[in-house]
Amino acid sequence: MQDLAAGHGEGCNFEDEDRFSQARRHVHHTIMYGFLLCFASTSVATVMRYGFGMHAPYGFWSLPKLFGVTGGVLLTIGCGAMALLKQKSDRDLGDPSAWGGDIGFILLLGFVGLSGLVLYAMGSTQMMPALLAVHLGSVLTFFLLMPFTKMAHGFYRLAALVRDAQRKRVASV
Repeated sequence: MQDLAAGHGEGCNFEDEDRFSQARRHVHHTIMYGFLLCFASTSVATVMRYGFGMHAPYGFWSLPKLFGVTGGVLLTIGCGAMALLKQKSDRDLGDPSAWGGDIGFILLLGFVGLSGLVLYAMGSTQMMPALLAVHLGSVLTFFLLMPFTKMAHGFYRLAALVRDAQRKRVASV
């Protein structure tokens, strides 16, 4: 978290130009951990299905459910909070023409988490096929749009952090 404190440790001033806050950083982490847990849930379920022949639905205490429900809650809450922060932000601090796309993608990502939670809650009803189609459609839409959004910066951020760690290790030797 020390590398995500806006360079000076006071946080981001995107809400008010003279007031710094850590809110955006914490919301980013909520979204990131939610996304990673949802991805882990899908990955574990794939291994269980194709590696061990264990078919869904899985019990609540199984790894796919624990990761998925926790990740879905974090993702939904984080995206809702990010949408609220984005509404309060000064649009002139970024590219004003990208604002609509940013908020649309945040809402799409939040919908992926929410639709997964609704699918879990209503999965044993007659609505399951329709809910599954909506959830999988939102997941597909998310992954098709991801390379064209700010979500791609996560990969670049990871690469920058790895490179910085390598640079620090070489400097200390």
